[in-house]
Amino acid sequence: MNMRKPGLELSAAAALLLVGMLLVMWAQRTSSRCVLAPDAPRRLVWNRDTDREHLMNDIASADRIAKRYAASTPTAADPDARFLDCQATLLQQVANVHGMPLDRLRGSAR
Repeated sequence: MNMRKPGLELSAAAALLLVGMLLVMWAQRTSSRCVLAPDAPRRLVWNRDTDREHLMNDIASADRIAKRYAASTPTAADPDARFLDCQATLLQQVANVHGMPLDRLRGSAR
């Protein structure tokens, strides 16, 4: 008779699930590049609550991405300059996608 140990099968299944979870986490890791996720081009109306909330989310994403980008190279000579350059690039992208002047966008970020 072939006697299998249930604990061994359970351990093997748990190990397989753990490896699978690690692979999924690795595949979904965030990038350290200065790039926003694609957003459908559409003009935002500042008076509408949903558009204002969308814009604030885009600005917050730009700040998070710029911080991650600046921190991605710890040996960089000036991480603050990397942050500001990346942030300016991303805010310009948001302004272009949503048809909003950059100065209005910067004013709403404060």
